[in-house]
Amino acid sequence: MTDSDPDAVTTARLLVRPPREADRSRFIDLFCDADFMVYYPDRLTREQASERFDHMLAVCATLSFGKQPVVELSSGTIVGYTGVDYIDFEGSTWLEWGYRLAREKQQSLATS
Repeated sequence: MTDSDPDAVTTARLLVRPPREADRSRFIDLFCDADFMVYYPDRLTREQASERFDHMLAVCATLSFGKQPVVELSSGTIVGYTGVDYIDFEGSTWLEWGYRLAREKQQSLATS
């Protein structure tokens, strides 16, 4: 898999690129998955997941390093995301960098 997006970053195994509408169904599935959302209070409903994806698109429209899909090159599958989002903490708004990977990919991506 290749990506001609100038904002994409490619490693030997992964591609990180801006989100696109075609990614919506994969992210809805991920945001509804209890394992993927393990560090969130609960998995999302499909409607909440779609709204979260809308937020992801909106942040990336204003910040080039907003949360972006992480794509496994060997399969072309989105395996998670990485990037920033706004959070409110102690009365101020901050940028927080984070990542989340699908459980079935966590071990293989960490060890290979």
